[in-house]
Amino acid sequence: AGEVPVQQLRQMMLALGFMPRQAAVREALIAVNASGKASLSFGDFLRLIVAYMHSEGFTKQEVADLKRIYCNTSDANSQFMPICLSGALMRMFGTQAKKHAPTVLGSFIHGGSSKGLGLSRCSLVEGGKELQPLSFAEFVAISSRLVLAIKRERRAEFSRLDTDGSGALDIGELKAALHNLGYEPRDVVIKEVLDRVDFDGDATLDLDEFLEFITLFDIRDGFSQEELNEIDRTFSMFDTDGSGNMDITELGEALPHLGFAVSTDDLHLLTATVDTASCVLGLPEFRALVRMQRDVELRRLEMAF
Repeated sequence: AGEVPVQQLRQMMLALGFMPRQAAVREALIAVNASGKASLSFGDFLRLIVAYMHSEGFTKQEVADLKRIYCNTSDANSQFMPICLSGALMRMFGTQAKKHAPTVLGSFIHGGSSKGLGLSRCSLVEGGKELQPLSFAEFVAISSRLVLAIKRERRAEFSRLDTDGSGALDIGELKAALHNLGYEPRDVVIKEVLDRVDFDGDATLDLDEFLEFITLFDIRDGFSQEELNEIDRTFSMFDTDGSGNMDITELGEALPHLGFAVSTDDLHLLTATVDTASCVLGLPEFRALVRMQRDVELRRLEMAF
């Protein structure tokens, strides 16, 4: 009596309005339940919720990564200006952030989602005029809301594709989901990622496995691990000034190294598609650009044959 079974934590958090992330819940659980008891007292459950809320649903490593990106994106005066926000979110969450960031930011600008977060409209951008810099706490809070927006979309996608109501997606349904997310899914990459998340080995994904699959697929930007390693090595090789960013000149040298012949005009068009008004590409944007170019060439080959 008065205790919460550990196995029911996820259901309890959903009932309280959270969309719990497994890794962050697991980390918070270790902090309040070091002995590994099968159930939590009500006090321990409250402490877990406080710990989860304090980190905005991120793990310690993710918070450290957010801090590094925040510091690296800040200007010479150590101020993180709102114009840099989309680029910073893409560096943390990949190109998926570009789609959702405007909606999330819009809710903050109009005050609808800033209650209780210490955010104000003057922290962001209003009327096209850049205003006050963002604090790290505000950056983390916005990042958390971005993750929730992405997760909601993917839960809806899962439900839409689970036409038989089985609570699981097969490979065909998974490929359809990837197509809807803008990928050209390849069997070799699907198998590689599936091997890491399909814990019961039945070649189907329940909701949690699906969310983990898409997160990992996004991090890889649809590439195999071998391809990703080559792309990352190329980025480092042609980032000649070691800035962590790549300008048009460096990009024009890097793409032929990966086997892509791109004209100057096409190079500017591609860059405009993935860039966030910074005129340079970080590693996530570079990966996205390479994927876009590869997908274009794959479609050309399919049309030729």
